[in-house]
Amino acid sequence: ELDEIPNVDMSTLTVVGYAIGGAVGIHAAALDQRIMNIATISGFTPFRNNTNDLANSGNHYLYDYHGLIPKMGLFEGKEMQIPYDYSDLFNVIAPRKVLIYAPTMD
Repeated sequence: ELDEIPNVDMSTLTVVGYAIGGAVGIHAAALDQRIMNIATISGFTPFRNNTNDLANSGNHYLYDYHGLIPKMGLFEGKEMQIPYDYSDLFNVIAPRKVLIYAPTMD
């Protein structure tokens, strides 16, 4: 267990992620109350706004390229029907601290 490692302070456990790691960190923090802080750098585009006509090819990276959320592919072309989005995850994470660094040209 993580809390059995010497010098690990579970009260300050922070997850930092870049790109897909940022998205994974957000999901992890929503699911694991032990994560006290999350920092995400270029980590996400809201699912419902991330359509295939965008330069980043939409949500494909989540189900085609990386297979992180395989069932997301069921919503291809129907993004507004995706049952949750990052705003929902942030609501679950609150009131823990979240740092979002999202460049406009990323």
